[in-house]
Amino acid sequence: MTRLTSGLLVLLTSYCFAQKSPSALSSHQKLQLIMDGGGMAVQNTGAVDGNGDNAIGECSNPIVADALRCFVTMDDNTRVIVDNNSGYPNEWVGSLVLAADRSTQTDTPFETRAKGLFKKGDLIYVDKDKILWFDFTRGDGKKFDYPYSNQAVRSGALAGWWSLKEEMRPEGSNLVFRYPKVGPSSKPGWAHNQLISGSASPNGQEHWWDAFSWGVEHTIGQLISPANPDKTHHMTYEKSAETPTGNWTIVKFGTREADGFYHYATSGRMINIFDDRVDIGRDPSRPCPYPYERCRADSGPISYIDSHVEYIIRPTDVVVKWRFKITSDTTSLWLAKNIYVYYWTAYEEDMDDPDEAMRPLPESCDAGRFGNQFPDQVYGQPIYVQSNERLLPNGVSVDSSLPPGSVARLLFGLRCPPYNGGNYQNYDIDTYPPEIVRSGSWIRLGEELAGPNSLSFNAPNWQLTLLSEPTTGTGTEQEPEKISWNRLLAWVENRDGTIGFGFGSGPGVDNWLRAGRWYGVRYSLKANSNP
Repeated sequence: MTRLTSGLLVLLTSYCFAQKSPSALSSHQKLQLIMDGGGMAVQNTGAVDGNGDNAIGECSNPIVADALRCFVTMDDNTRVIVDNNSGYPNEWVGSLVLAADRSTQTDTPFETRAKGLFKKGDLIYVDKDKILWFDFTRGDGKKFDYPYSNQAVRSGALAGWWSLKEEMRPEGSNLVFRYPKVGPSSKPGWAHNQLISGSASPNGQEHWWDAFSWGVEHTIGQLISPANPDKTHHMTYEKSAETPTGNWTIVKFGTREADGFYHYATSGRMINIFDDRVDIGRDPSRPCPYPYERCRADSGPISYIDSHVEYIIRPTDVVVKWRFKITSDTTSLWLAKNIYVYYWTAYEEDMDDPDEAMRPLPESCDAGRFGNQFPDQVYGQPIYVQSNERLLPNGVSVDSSLPPGSVARLLFGLRCPPYNGGNYQNYDIDTYPPEIVRSGSWIRLGEELAGPNSLSFNAPNWQLTLLSEPTTGTGTEQEPEKISWNRLLAWVENRDGTIGFGFGSGPGVDNWLRAGRWYGVRYSLKANSNP
């Protein structure tokens, strides 16, 4: 993307808080601020064009010396909160935020008004390296048609990432999108979300994972209660805000701490992905005898998992800390066969099923059933994988695993393979051997190659690095015991039609978790910068 031309009008309205730092607000005040869209707003800077030349005013009264918290008005006249930590004027940063929102619905975001996925109540962070979208709301800014419910939650999770760079010009520097592309309109300047939601909607499309993907999931899969050893629970944190019994709350809403970085944190109980309940002590196969809403309420004695996720925003990466604790009066020891953190980055291919009327779920991969819920054309696929550990692609023998620094390619398998009772195989590239995964282990994905064993940094790329040493920590909330991870991996989900990466302790590996003890991990995520 180049600097906006004066003919492209970008409307935005910016406000700044003048009364109280958000770090000083109570939980109730924080939630009220989110719901009312800025009841503490005191200054309207008016409209600006794309050059910023006609700005009526700039935000003042910064929360801290090097940052501003402002509101940017979207195309539906709702406002999102923006933490501008870039050092660039709010009117310029506001134009980038508005373009990022529009990019989830149009490939011409600097000339086409198109309300995207940002919603009043979400929080947007901007520095010189990136725009981040944290989703605190139910549903998205665009109202989706049937079969979407507009009720999905992400519980404060990272849902969007747009890489930025400083562009030097004779008249000075500008902050611009790092990886603009040419979309189907054949016009330059489309920088789409580098996570999955809205990444393949250049013409107002409504795709399944735009509405229902979390961007990232912190999950305990195959959790087994010794009282019901043949029954498993599948618990994820990003659904915590789905029901009142999730006890989801905002802990840090853009707090600048002693380390000099901005912190965003939430906490709540993990939710079963299949029935929205928190109780892990019940038999998951036994039907609830009450109406659905009462079943979701989990009335009576329950066992549950408290969880906390914190994002720490550094200049070129984001450090994430996840911790969790099982609370149970009846069972002291639990078995988890797979604990994992996955990032969903792109669609794999069109999963719409022409035979959906004849193939019931789960045999059909078309989760939306009727209509067009998957993109006809996909964008931004990071299919080249590299690590500082050995890599073991699917189908490759252990003896033929690739040495550290090698690049392997994700392969697309049979589109929508037979369900086979859930026993189908995705295409994975894992680090190997399992016991080598440690603090400092990383996996990197990119869209293009610079050479046989090097990724191009002129195209979007990701790197995830583990920062915590397995089995260290005392098991307290302040010092959780660090999980032992079995692998870093990149994957193609052949039935969901998605591409992603992350790390896991399984599958099929016994992880015994003691009730009352805190467990956790610390890792780094970055894009768009050389190692």
